[in-house]
Amino acid sequence: MPATKEIQVDKMAELRELSNKVSEYLNKELTGYVKTITQLFSPRKVLGEFMAGNSKDKVVGSEKNFSFLQERYKSIMKDAFGMTAKLSSIVPTVSSKLSLNQWEYIQQIGDKAITISSPTEWVLTYDSSMNINRLLQAKVSGKTLSQDDVSRLVIDQLTMQLLFENNPGLTRLFNGMGYQVEVRTLADTSGELPYIVLSASVQSFQPQEDVIKMATQFSGSSTFAELIDMDAIENIPHTVKDNLVAHVSS
Repeated sequence: MPATKEIQVDKMAELRELSNKVSEYLNKELTGYVKTITQLFSPRKVLGEFMAGNSKDKVVGSEKNFSFLQERYKSIMKDAFGMTAKLSSIVPTVSSKLSLNQWEYIQQIGDKAITISSPTEWVLTYDSSMNINRLLQAKVSGKTLSQDDVSRLVIDQLTMQLLFENNPGLTRLFNGMGYQVEVRTLADTSGELPYIVLSASVQSFQPQEDVIKMATQFSGSSTFAELIDMDAIENIPHTVKDNLVAHVSS
């Protein structure tokens, strides 16, 4: 959960405009980075011959990775979604394209469930029509997702987790670009299903609940995006500088 900061209602429009500009800039920047390094995220790097397709090249560790995927898939499908399912000896094809989806979570404010999004955090996953945003939409609306849709989401997220666990250099790469990598879950929505979240160095915040209530009532929606102020921009850490100073001082 982000920090809560009280604001004046008449500052809301100004903060929203600033937040949107910062988020658009960061999203464009991160999208460019991800597009450049897409080849590093080929799902075959961890699943090898266990993924459907024409290639049957063996990959070191793929059998162990597939066993992990089978076990976690079965557990999450049952515990988080109440579905009985297991993977066959071949994993359905995972897209080779990557996608960035805004990090969202559901928060109860009064008697209303509000979907809160972060302007500076994104879920890195494989391109698919089924993602965290659609999952939360279904949760709020009470819509039941098909087993195929849930299965696709679970396989994609677990495969991405495997890639980061098998290649720690990916985390260092994103850190070098100014983005922190974190594994998160949404316990009330998808149990222990892991999401790889990329966070910029700009801190966002929630205003007091009364402001969120007013904003959602005014817009007629059940969604709200966290805010960014100038303090957050001015307090962005100088990571390279700080690391160098620490190194030469040791």
